[in-house]
Amino acid sequence: MGDCVRWVNGTHIEHSAVALDRSFHTGTLMPGSANVIRFDTPGDVPYTCGPHPPMVGKIVVEP
Repeated sequence: MGDCVRWVNGTHIEHSAVALDRSFHTGTLMPGSANVIRFDTPGDVPYTCGPHPPMVGKIVVEP
């Protein structure tokens, strides 16, 4: 809890990370760019890539 996750786009196309519950959004990550999101609420936070919905993941925030 209170930790940050840094998303870095190391590809040649744009990506983004968007929580399924819309609790966070990295914004569009152009190639070579990054964004940091802080997580303060315990629980699982599933997310997807905005431009590529089959790309999914989950952040686990522990107290």
